[in-house]
Amino acid sequence: MKWKDIVILLRSVQDKAKILADVLREDNIPVYATIETGYFQETEVRIMLSLLQIIDNPQQDIPLTAILYSPIFNFTVEDLAHIRLINPQLNMYETLLFMTAINELQEQLLPIDKKVFAKLQIKVNDFLTKLHYWRDYARSHSVPELIWLLLNDTGYYDYVGGLPEGSVRQANLRALYDRAFNYEQTSFRGLFRFLRFIHKMQHMGNDLAVARNLSDSEDVVRIMSIHKSKGLEFPVVILADIGKQFNLKDVQESVLFHKKLGLGLYVNDVKHHYRYQNLSRQAIIQQIVKEYKAEEMRILYVAMTRAREKLILTGTVRNMEKFAQYACSQLQTTTKTLPDYFIMQAKSYLDWLAPAIARHKDGLTLRQSATNESAVLLDDPSQWQISLINSLDITDKTIISTVNEDIINKVKKLQPLPTTKQKDNIDKLLNWSYPHQEALSIPAKLSVTEIKQQFASTDYAPQDDNAQMLFAETSFKRPQFLQKQTKMTATEYGSLMHTVMQHLDFHGDLSDKGILAQLQNLADREIIDKQHINKIYRKNIREFLFSPLGLRIQKAKSLQRELAFNRMINAKVYYPQAEDNDTIFIQGIIDLLVEEDDGLILLDYKTDNCTQAEAKAKYAIQIELYAQAASEIMRKPIKEKYLYLFHDASLIKM
Repeated sequence: MKWKDIVILLRSVQDKAKILADVLREDNIPVYATIETGYFQETEVRIMLSLLQIIDNPQQDIPLTAILYSPIFNFTVEDLAHIRLINPQLNMYETLLFMTAINELQEQLLPIDKKVFAKLQIKVNDFLTKLHYWRDYARSHSVPELIWLLLNDTGYYDYVGGLPEGSVRQANLRALYDRAFNYEQTSFRGLFRFLRFIHKMQHMGNDLAVARNLSDSEDVVRIMSIHKSKGLEFPVVILADIGKQFNLKDVQESVLFHKKLGLGLYVNDVKHHYRYQNLSRQAIIQQIVKEYKAEEMRILYVAMTRAREKLILTGTVRNMEKFAQYACSQLQTTTKTLPDYFIMQAKSYLDWLAPAIARHKDGLTLRQSATNESAVLLDDPSQWQISLINSLDITDKTIISTVNEDIINKVKKLQPLPTTKQKDNIDKLLNWSYPHQEALSIPAKLSVTEIKQQFASTDYAPQDDNAQMLFAETSFKRPQFLQKQTKMTATEYGSLMHTVMQHLDFHGDLSDKGILAQLQNLADREIIDKQHINKIYRKNIREFLFSPLGLRIQKAKSLQRELAFNRMINAKVYYPQAEDNDTIFIQGIIDLLVEEDDGLILLDYKTDNCTQAEAKAKYAIQIELYAQAASEIMRKPIKEKYLYLFHDASLIKM
């Protein structure tokens, strides 16, 4: 018997074929799996992609180290360690360049032996010479031309051909060339774009099939799906994973459809918030399951008839004793076939096969497991050999040997375990508490508005030990159609006024008609809604713009509107329990910052219906934080700070 006489069949190869193939390869069994994914995980493909990455940009340590360590340049682990020791402050590529330009004085200061360095320098010079040549070539040639040059120059194509499954590996490299060629037939060009395309495919979880280059004469074990095996025959067939349960997720959909029975829907009881299946849906589910299992039985027939000389069936169950009872539940059936209801309730191929084999003269092992040897045996000429294998019997013995058998027996009998030295460690771990529990009450990030709401609303002064923390409630924006149908909230009105002041042209026509025209223009540009124009305080806007401060703003050197900022501040200022080095990341938006020759003017708009005294107390902390941030950003002093209240057109100096 040869390896090519054996085939392993699976109902689905996804997520299983590669695992099987890897296990067989570990035992030096040549194997070929028909897999629709895994192309980018193949070693030869990863190495070539790493080489393309460093040709595009050599300042990448991981691909560069992979290429140096690969058979293409054959640097050893010790070589790479020595290179890293030469100058840990530089990245890998910079270190290689440094090694080629090092002088005698620097060489004497190196932390590695001179002879070792001399040998390394020769290998590094050879690598850099080839890399620079390939980078020059890549600038004037297409990606497929570059790939073909690399395969020839490095000898890597011939190298992988000498490895196990060499023809498949070479086919994978040719497939990389073909895919690069097809990519450049589009409107996109260049190595960088090709690598970005590959990176996006991998990032999105997309993969390609491994190249198929297997002839009938190739002496390997084949792993394939049952569907792919139709029309083929093999001397030995291993039908694996027959204990896998049928996939009946389709009958769980909200809406079912059958070509003859029609739609199957749920009945929704809105009053009691409940839904249930009506009679038609139950009938459709039963029919779909019946047809599905009939198709599965045909697929099982196809799989079992692929074997010409020997058929091996493997499957797993969680509870062997319980399963043996199920398999032997039909031993007294006098008919040759199992009852229809029993066939319908099966959940896997094993549920069909085991009860049938239990009634065979060779099914004694199953009958003994169920402690039931009396049976109406089938008169069938086929020969079967049944093996029941405990999972512990095929587990690595070294793992089992490390476990105390007395402890295992006590666990099985649910007896108390003996006290060990590890008990104290376990108790310590289970009772562990975070040592910096107080720090959990300190947020890592706050907005200026949250700081204002937490502290100003409770008349909180920074560094007050008796302060009570109050977190602001999250305010979600209402959909626009709700804003049109109902009265605007205070938050929505504030956003509207800030939007207007952000986009209003302070140097344009500021008469009442001029401001109205500007608002119409904002509505036409869909910055504000047309229905909100009449709700805007046009008169108070004009009063502000023609006030002494407003006139200064119109003549100012420069204006910054809606200036967003981020700062790190000492957490101890607002949280006394914080440690000295603790910081909080804060962010905010300054409504208006006016720059004059001798300093800055800070202005914040408010739409609150409050008195001047209330506003001044309420927003003192917020304005102070804005002023500190603006002064640091602009590197100029804040000479004046103001609040402007739209509801009564009052200007408050802070």
